Amino acid sequence: DSSHPYWIDPLNDYLGYNEQSSPTFAYSGDPSYHSPLTLPATNTALKAAAQAGGCTYSGPTVITFNGNSMTVSSPQTSASSTNPGCIGSGPLPLPPNGVIYETAASSGSCGGSQTVNIGSHSYQCGSSKIYVQGTVSGQVTVGSDLNIYIAGNLEYAGCGAPGTNDFARFALCGSI
Repeated sequence: DSSHPYWIDPLNDYLGYNEQSSPTFAYSGDPSYHSPLTLPATNTALKAAAQAGGCTYSGPTVITFNGNSMTVSSPQTSASSTNPGCIGSGPLPLPPNGVIYETAASSGSCGGSQTVNIGSHSYQCGSSKIYVQGTVSGQVTVGSDLNIYIAGNLEYAGCGAPGTNDFARFALCGSI
């Protein structure tokens, strides 16, 4: 009968128990429709969105999400090169439009050193690498000219709870 969806589960299919027209979900109303989440067509467009109302960083950057705030270490990013509220000590709010983008730092920002220290770790000066971890409460898109590293646990606050719309998206030219 095509008037209602069927829940197809590979294990149940193998055992011959499929064709259940009324699956049981953990939360009433699940699954629910959400409009598609689309990334900008190019990294250039994503970077422009970060410049317009998000946060841009240069060189090695470490971000720890703390619910609806973040702690950022980006030694090669100057306050004048990003939007207000993106650099500082202590927790910072997530960017207003939710977009974070990281690029390689200019070679002149290295000051003769070949490494940048963030905490107890050393990174190649000027490299395009962003490290993310923590718990996100809200919506955030992270982009990079090269690589994004998941440096620790990365999760959503209230994951799976009804009514949550937290998400994280990643766009890059290299690898995760």
